Amino acid sequence: MCLINKIIGFIDADISSGIRIAGTDIWLDPKRKKPLAFISHAHSDHLSFFHSTAITSLKTATMIKPFFKGNLRAINWGEKIRIRDAIIELFPAGHILGSSQIMIEINGLRFVYTGDIKLSSSFTAERIQIRQCDVLIIECTYGNPRFIFPEREEVAEQIIKFVKGCFARRVTPVIVAYRIGKAQEVVKILGDSGIRIRLENSIYRITKLYKELGVKLLNFKPFPPFTPHREAIIVPPHKLYLVRPIHRKKIAICTGWSLDKDMISRFYHDVAIPLSDHADFSELIRYVTLAKPKKVYTIHGDREFASYLRREGFDAVHLDESFIQPTLWGYV
Repeated sequence: MCLINKIIGFIDADISSGIRIAGTDIWLDPKRKKPLAFISHAHSDHLSFFHSTAITSLKTATMIKPFFKGNLRAINWGEKIRIRDAIIELFPAGHILGSSQIMIEINGLRFVYTGDIKLSSSFTAERIQIRQCDVLIIECTYGNPRFIFPEREEVAEQIIKFVKGCFARRVTPVIVAYRIGKAQEVVKILGDSGIRIRLENSIYRITKLYKELGVKLLNFKPFPPFTPHREAIIVPPHKLYLVRPIHRKKIAICTGWSLDKDMISRFYHDVAIPLSDHADFSELIRYVTLAKPKKVYTIHGDREFASYLRREGFDAVHLDESFIQPTLWGYV
């Protein structure tokens, strides 16, 4: 255990600065500029465009390349490469298209950093893989037992029912979804059902890119224009102002937080649908059980998830700003 405790290292007293494994040069989803970074996926809360060099999957590289200022090193899943004394390998995370986990092997130990993950099947992303490891660094966004999501097909039916119900009442359905990943899931659900969709410009660009990367998506065009109560509109949360002029509309937000009654009152929307691209509580527990780590570090979520893991017999600690102690970890 002493060896494991000495391997993890942090560079800053703020975990948002990034995490790296001691003895390596690779920072894991750092938000601040680094000489060498691993970017797990194309969501803005996990990347910076200014790293000198970034390692990522082929599809993530395609998504971020127009904006990235440094050198992108895109590698195939399953391809092992050496960086100084470490061997690294990327494999699917199931979160959004191209999302990756990373395994780092060094000093005889296997470290896995998950980034954001989803265990159940996505309509538009690759199926997750789980690797056994010695040390696991895992996100726990929904690491509370109150977050158990319905089956994907059940959620899809909720979305279709909402849209068709709006059409029947001669109301325009508006769906609020993040522009990368979540929006394309909704496009897949509605397009495959024969429903015509209008997409806010940034969502439209990403959806076309998804098609170019091999995802079959149907029946979508840019918004505006649109045909009232005959086409569904998808906008990201920060562009909701675009639909304010539409008089007869109903708004649904797609988010895993819809299971939290305290959160629903904050949305100011008509409907909240539990479509999430993150693992729920039971999936997080299952991931850790299958990975069989000797040590678990939880990040980016409910700090109590580590205590649930300890009850399951795992040596687990939640990492946040208050936990980073130079005397314990060392600055590397």
